[in-house]
Amino acid sequence: MNGEISTYITDVNVFNSHNVKNKLTAVEPRDFCSLTYRHSGKISISTDKSSLVCESGGITFVPRGVAYNTEVIEDTHITAVHFNLIGADLPDYPIVISAANKTLRAIFASLECTIPDSSARFLQLSILYELLHELNKNHGTLSDKAVSGKISRAKEIIEQRFCDPVFSIDALAEEINVSTAYLRREFHAAYGASPIKHLKAMRIKRAKHLLLTEKVSVVKVGELCGYSSTSYFIQDFHNLTGESPAQYRNRLSATP
Repeated sequence: MNGEISTYITDVNVFNSHNVKNKLTAVEPRDFCSLTYRHSGKISISTDKSSLVCESGGITFVPRGVAYNTEVIEDTHITAVHFNLIGADLPDYPIVISAANKTLRAIFASLECTIPDSSARFLQLSILYELLHELNKNHGTLSDKAVSGKISRAKEIIEQRFCDPVFSIDALAEEINVSTAYLRREFHAAYGASPIKHLKAMRIKRAKHLLLTEKVSVVKVGELCGYSSTSYFIQDFHNLTGESPAQYRNRLSATP
């Protein structure tokens, strides 16, 4: 029909994987999209513009052609789907949905159970279409159009000012003229993490870089990343990486 746009999935590959804790690794742009459900463990995934953490029960979406860095913070078990999606309007950045609902978990379980041969190909495709439909319906994460201008602007502001120790989510909400509750809800729906989690992830990403490239104290690194309290810096760093800043520096500095 005239004006109709077709969206279809090709090149589906479903697999399970167990990965042990590992240091930050660069991933080159790939010629497929990926959706990953994390049964257990924790990873970070970051680009030049954002830094996110995916924990047990979360889903990660990485579009085709995006370079990123990832770190396995805790030993992890995943079900992953690699595929190409033709005719769809996709974002050009990774997305994390922090807690998959029961329906999404069931769909991933169905994908995991399909037999990887030609007889199961149509079944895999139908399950994957259902998965993408549920993601869009419940989270609105696979289309930039789902992100309002104010929420997109909030993300930009966080990424510009995360090193400012007086920066706060309440002040951010006031600046873009929305309530803090609205900002938290819509930011999470759009990016799979709360504004404060994204703020902390950006700070810890910079802290990792400084710990390995600058000969300054842990206290100074915290200050340079926007922390007025060293104890809060160490606490956030440990929560996101599983180790203290000093342990992280010593481990990676000693790595050949």
